[in-house]
Amino acid sequence: MTSYSSYRNEKGIKGPYRFIHGNNKEVTEMRREAFSKPLALKDYKFPRVQPHIYTWINIYGKNCLSCNGARAELVISEPELVR
Repeated sequence: MTSYSSYRNEKGIKGPYRFIHGNNKEVTEMRREAFSKPLALKDYKFPRVQPHIYTWINIYGKNCLSCNGARAELVISEPELVR
């Protein structure tokens, strides 16, 4: 039986996965920083609404793993995989 982390690495799924406490502190800080800046109508909205997802996709790729408390969340941004 393989461990969860070795399965993730084998499948190439990367991300800021922090078991138990999750990424909640990091997400809160990213949102606080994003909301502190003014937003113009012409600005791209995704980095403002979901700054953590936007950042992690740019760092780890289109498919990444984050953690909300003890629950893992797989972020998929490729339409073929969503189908």
